[in-house]
Formats: sequence, structure tokens, C-alpha cells
Amino acid sequence: MPQGRGSFLIGQLWKLVSAALEDRREPEKVNYVQKAILIMETEYMSDLSIEAIAARLNLVRSYFSSIFRSQMGVSPVQYLIHLRLEKAAELMVRHQISPTVAALTVGYTDLSHFSKSFKHKYGKSPRNYVKAARK
Repeated sequence: MPQGRGSFLIGQLWKLVSAALEDRREPEKVNYVQKAILIMETEYMSDLSIEAIAARLNLVRSYFSSIFRSQMGVSPVQYLIHLRLEKAAELMVRHQISPTVAALTVGYTDLSHFSKSFKHKYGKSPRNYVKAARK
């Protein structure tokens, strides 16, 4: 019995250490995601890539994408695309910026790709979206 009790206590100690280490790692994951979101929200208009964000956080891209998806429910690429499209929609409707200028302002260099992505998200072309919003 005394040997069994020692093994039991050592096992419990390892569980405690493991739980403490996992609790310590979780805030880091959240912190990485929060930092990435801050980078995206302040630099979405630049030529920003997921690789660059991961590198700035000193993470491997695949690990960064994994923790981002687990926290946010979408990939970092999807998050950045949706952020850019929302900002473009806001520019067009609130500030009466043309779709072309809005696309360039939020970081799209390929206007065709912008239009397709916008239509996929909002169900309307950028021009039709603006027309509908102004009615």
C-alpha cells in the first residue's frame, strides 16, 4: 500500500503540473489571436499576408492558423477578407466612395477579385450594394 500511495500522489502531482501548464498556455493563444486581430484591424489596407502576421508573432504559419481558427471559428485569411470587405462596404455607403477607390483603399489590387469576393459576401455587386443602401 505505501508504494501504491506514493505512485498515486506522484500521478496526482503530474496532473496538477500539467493542468497548470495548460492554463498558462491558453492565455498565450488568446493573446496571439488578439494581437493578430489588432494587426489586421490597423493594417488591413496594406499588403498584409497571414505569413507576415505569423512571422511578426514569432509563430509558424500553420500553428498560428490553427490557434486563430480554434479561437475565432474562421481562418485568419477569411477573417482578413471579411474585415476588408466590411470596411469597403462602409466606405462606399457612409462616405460615398466609389467601389474602385474603396477596393484600393482596403488593400485589394485586383478589382475583379474584389468584386467577386464582395458579391460572394453580400449577394450583390459593389455598385448594386451601394444603390440598394441609398434607397
